Amino acid sequence: MAKASDRARTRLARLLHFVRGHRTAVVAVQDHPDPDGIACAAALKLLLSEKARLDVTLAATGEVVRVENRAALQFLGETLADTASLDLAAFDLRALVDTQPGFGNCFWPDDVEAHIVIDHHPRGPRVTSDQFTDIRTDYGAASTILTEYLQAADIEPNVQLATALLYGIKTDTQNLSRGASDADTDAFLYLYPRANHRALAKIERERLPRDYFATLARALADCRIYGNVAICNLGTIPAPDILGEMADFFLRIQGIRWVLVHGLVESRLHLSVRTDLRQGKAGDLAAALLDDIGSGGGHGMLAGGQAHLPTDVDDDGETDTLEETVREIELRFLRLIEVPTRTPERLIPKATADPPEEADT
Repeated sequence: MAKASDRARTRLARLLHFVRGHRTAVVAVQDHPDPDGIACAAALKLLLSEKARLDVTLAATGEVVRVENRAALQFLGETLADTASLDLAAFDLRALVDTQPGFGNCFWPDDVEAHIVIDHHPRGPRVTSDQFTDIRTDYGAASTILTEYLQAADIEPNVQLATALLYGIKTDTQNLSRGASDADTDAFLYLYPRANHRALAKIERERLPRDYFATLARALADCRIYGNVAICNLGTIPAPDILGEMADFFLRIQGIRWVLVHGLVESRLHLSVRTDLRQGKAGDLAAALLDDIGSGGGHGMLAGGQAHLPTDVDDDGETDTLEETVREIELRFLRLIEVPTRTPERLIPKATADPPEEADT
């Protein structure tokens, strides 16, 4: 096992001192959790179980929709309780990983204190000095943080957990090509020989349901180009995780430097922002974009957020409000990155000719 740094051992000692004397813990991740959050939760469960003898429950709200994420969770062999259905106050310790209390992507009641917050996103307003916090915004993946804790604790992850942590780093940093630090690279190299690469390849190439391709077709049809910007409205979607996937996909268009993809999940408008500019400050842009209508944040090259839509109007009024909100967000986005709001070009031009008639047989 690679030798843990003195800093990692100091952080581990602080954590173990903080949890001393407790019996039960809940470790929660973001709604509709992604591979990074899933792996982090499993790693913290192992750490607290092995070193503090805690009985740990993993939790998240919302279905794991994306097939790759479901496959990763199944391979890991963990189950997630529904955070919204748990009596959170009944747990001695409450932890959040890869998210924070008050973030729009995570169900966490305002009147319930989170004791532990381990994350790589910018610090939120509900993080206090009374909590154990380990927030490292210079890391590309929270899985890297938990890998360091395991190393410091001399806990060798089994092949399932090593594979999950490696996958968490791969997905959040796009194979170390986006926002990865030296620590992410070190954790990647530590986990690589311990992971099951055949299983990982199977997870990454999991068969997709037909409705995925319907969503993809809708995204391609709606994608609009404003100079070096791509904007796409996915409409109603079952979960927000598809937004980031489509945003990454559209960032591969030649000449595109910025992408905004948004969609409606129940009564919330979710969005993902991507840029290929290393100093793009996408997180700050997402926060400004949703300043008075929701919440947003993220990193330099990727970000997300949610806008809360009114529900106390009739159906026609609500539809009008949604369309107005969507249009305002798109216009703000273009203004913030100083792109003229001209008539966009369609990524795929709409057909102008009538389809050919079927030949007689």
